[in-house]
Amino acid sequence: MPDTTDRKVALVTGASYGVGAATALALARDGFDLVVIATRADNLAATVGELAKIGCEPLPLALDLHSQESIETVVANALERFRPEFGDCR
Repeated sequence: MPDTTDRKVALVTGASYGVGAATALALARDGFDLVVIATRADNLAATVGELAKIGCEPLPLALDLHSQESIETVVANALERFRPEFGDCR
């Protein structure tokens, strides 16, 4: 398992357009690993495509802030991808 503890990770909400997408691109250019979030994961395709052009492979996820289960799933998926040494935190 690769050591991921020294990598910077950011979770960007609203990443499908506007300020959120611009923030994701800026963070990727600065070397962050990214979890990009929108209410619908399919809305993230353009942002994910732009990130891929600069060598970033983000984790795109849908999030419903009204759902505790959705929030827990996003956190668990982010940890699994970028901090597997933490194991299952649910």
